[in-house]
Amino acid sequence: MPISIQDYLLDQESVDWPTVLAGWSWSLPPEFRLLMANRFCDLFLVPPDGTVHLLDVGAGSLTKVAESRDDFSNKFDEGETANNWLMIPWWIGWSRREWN
Repeated sequence: MPISIQDYLLDQESVDWPTVLAGWSWSLPPEFRLLMANRFCDLFLVPPDGTVHLLDVGAGSLTKVAESRDDFSNKFDEGETANNWLMIPWWIGWSRREWN
């Protein structure tokens, strides 16, 4: 079975983002577009200046990860970046776990 990046992302259409993000307003830019969200609810945001930021909900931090969407795409394809940003090894481990 082929693996797709979508396997590691949340379906953005099924989430009420304004409600979900209400508690994070103190750390978010006033305007942004949601680029993607991994299965652990870490969000990649694009404010009007075009930079890409990662909201790491586990650490409670917002960090600029790329200067642009093109830069983001390039970094995403480098080494272990996709694994780290999407937490792919964690998701695979969690999804294979057997629940009693």
